[in-house]
Amino acid sequence: MSFLQKKNVGITRKKADELIKMFVENVKVANASEGFMHTVTRVTVFGSYLTNKEKLGDIDIGIWYENRPRKDGQDIVTVCKQVCEYHHRKIRSFMELMFMPINILIKFLKGGSKAISVHEGDESEKSGNYKVIYELGKV
Repeated sequence: MSFLQKKNVGITRKKADELIKMFVENVKVANASEGFMHTVTRVTVFGSYLTNKEKLGDIDIGIWYENRPRKDGQDIVTVCKQVCEYHHRKIRSFMELMFMPINILIKFLKGGSKAISVHEGDESEKSGNYKVIYELGKV
């Protein structure tokens, strides 16, 4: 018996499908919103979701993103501050300020789900087995 079976941890495939659908919808909403500093260009799923298992530990999702063009030559620090203010986040350090915009985006994309594990996109490619579930500009 595996650790997940002993702890009754994980999600069903049906729930995983629902969460993936929600994640992709959240990508579309985020990409259309001015409240984010990044545009998500590609999303993949990998790991146990690509098996035939009915019970999954989590959903591994890879995302590719790029910085949006800055208005009127704004510096990156100003843009980070604007994103944090837009999302009502208080910042305690410069490093926190610089990483907060991507953290805000990831939290939004996950929609509060603890079952989704977000990774840098190339991590899914390194796994050797992945499926593209969203690409910017493609239906």
